[in-house]
Amino acid sequence: MSPELALKLISIFEGYFTIDEFRELVTLFDVKLETLDDFEPKWLPIARELITKLEHGNSRRLLDSLLDFADSRNTDRIAHTSWERQEFHLNMASVIQEAQKLLEASAAPSEITVAAGNVFSAKSKVRELLETATGEVFIVDPYVGVGTLDCLRNVTFPIRLLTGNHQNSVEPDFDRAIAAFTIEGHQLQVRRAQQLHDRHIIFNDRCWLVGGSLKDAGKKPFNCIEIVDKAAVVANLEANWQTGTSYP
Repeated sequence: MSPELALKLISIFEGYFTIDEFRELVTLFDVKLETLDDFEPKWLPIARELITKLEHGNSRRLLDSLLDFADSRNTDRIAHTSWERQEFHLNMASVIQEAQKLLEASAAPSEITVAAGNVFSAKSKVRELLETATGEVFIVDPYVGVGTLDCLRNVTFPIRLLTGNHQNSVEPDFDRAIAAFTIEGHQLQVRRAQQLHDRHIIFNDRCWLVGGSLKDAGKKPFNCIEIVDKAAVVANLEANWQTGTSYP
């Protein structure tokens, strides 16, 4: 959690939203904040919980919109408020801008694009994305190998890896690589399923569609884009996991 961002959010929320209005906006984005259910909600725990859940579901989109909304209100009040309050809003303009910069710097990307021939850069970008996980990571890739595990090496949470059931879906000696991977402390389950076509990365209640297998990331143009309307996609992948067979 970014303490600097949390402190700025407290003053922004207090200056530009009522609790009831904030609650309606949170509901609109289908985000669940337990602190809003308190008898007398306070901005500090609300800001802290929102940042803690920043990479879950629509939380980041919610916070982006809240800051944009606060910025719009700030501009309006600078232009139309009394001179006694104008100084407050002038000072808050920089607070809002700094909060937006902090939020942007902490972002788990919604899209990754790397040109062909940049294997190191592609895998580094994937590792950076996965390092933002705050819980289990679910990878779906019809073709896996040592390069897949290289992308996953910095994940500290349990990993589920679902791959294809074709003869060439798994590289030779992949079971040996799995053994070395787990000896280093990684928690990994691998299953195989039929009729896998696309590649996905799922964690923090978010889902990305990957254009190529992680094991070959960067050998060809590499693209990874977030799926916002993900419910049906994730449900289908979970069904494939449930019917898959364990490997090795």
